[in-house]
Amino acid sequence: AYGALLMRDQESVEETAADRPIYKARDVNSKVAVMRLQNDVSEDLSVGALFTEYAQQHHRDRVASFDARYSLDDNWTFQTQLARSELTRLEPSEKTHLAYLDARHQGQAFEYWLKYLDVGAQFADRLAFLPRVDVKQVTQDGKYLWHLAEGNAVQRLGVQVKTEVAHNQENQLQDWMIDTGVFLEARGESWLELIARHGFEKFGDRDYRKQGWEIDAGTSWYKWLTVTAELTTMDSLNYNAPSDAHQ
Repeated sequence: AYGALLMRDQESVEETAADRPIYKARDVNSKVAVMRLQNDVSEDLSVGALFTEYAQQHHRDRVASFDARYSLDDNWTFQTQLARSELTRLEPSEKTHLAYLDARHQGQAFEYWLKYLDVGAQFADRLAFLPRVDVKQVTQDGKYLWHLAEGNAVQRLGVQVKTEVAHNQENQLQDWMIDTGVFLEARGESWLELIARHGFEKFGDRDYRKQGWEIDAGTSWYKWLTVTAELTTMDSLNYNAPSDAHQ
């Protein structure tokens, strides 16, 4: 399978000067090109390639990537993507990388999800929709379930642990998070989940610890009615506060 998209856009750009907020507005043309190739090699393996380009005057973002998805068996699935980007802002251009790995295990009693993301600091993300750059991030999410007798009001009990840790490209710790929780599922498609959260974040030159909890419950006892409730509290930082407010 293959697909391509070519687009030209025109927008009005406001130029500023030190003594005046806006002194000139002019129309600027932008060009976008996207091309996607994909081949299902077998029922278990598919590979693909993606190319994107965004150009506006002297600015140009280019990304070329390769991706693959492989199902080892009924439980294990692997996905990966490797990309190279070129970011041009006048001269010279900057080239950097992206690497992504996703491994999932889906079983009757045990579920596990591992994600690894490595994105260079100057990755051309205008068309990439990345939540952050300059990061090396590892995320793990594991669940273990106990299936109870079918006649019981409570049908499944489980425990869950989720961890996430991120460094920048210089291997400096940026943040981490640990969620631990328990949950149960009952008749009538009802559920209750309790989660405790602990985390760390570096902001500026200071380190901050965060903690919180979450209660999530719901039921679909009637086919025509679903009721859910969620209560969450978590420490957060005011990123817009003056620097002395974080002291």
